Amino acid sequence: GKSGEIIEVLKSMDKVKVRGVNIVKKHRKPTQENPGKIDEIELPIHISNVAYLDPKNSKPTRIKYEINKKEKIVLVTCHRRENYGGGFEEICDSILELANDYKNLRFIFPVHLNPAVSDIVHKKLSKIANINLLEPLSYIDFVFLMKHSWLILTDSGGIQEEAPTFGTPV
Repeated sequence: GKSGEIIEVLKSMDKVKVRGVNIVKKHRKPTQENPGKIDEIELPIHISNVAYLDPKNSKPTRIKYEINKKEKIVLVTCHRRENYGGGFEEICDSILELANDYKNLRFIFPVHLNPAVSDIVHKKLSKIANINLLEPLSYIDFVFLMKHSWLILTDSGGIQEEAPTFGTPV
């Protein structure tokens, strides 16, 4: 099969566009203003026809996610430079307080690899039962979590713009 980078997720249709895969040619007729041309366009592919390549061995694999519908997920992201140092300390303290006060919530935190972030987050939150610290996620995995989260806590402007697409409060 072919492989490529996912360039767009069309969640409402359960489809993705993959760079260099499922390309069609669109013929454009010439007009008085524009010469004719042939455009190559990537058409979406249903997600059931897309396999994830394991980064360790580059072999295709299928991934199945199951969400415990009884558990409310709070997705947490934090990475902005303005929060380095004391800001991250305060954010982690607040997440810790929420996790202790609301044991019925599952906090999922894909942690940025920058040591200025990860060292503080792991030091303060790694031993809390209802907090899961994860490695950074692929875009598709992250979108899946956004869709199934009850709430998103983030300092990311991009996530603040995307989350309402799924009706998830930010």
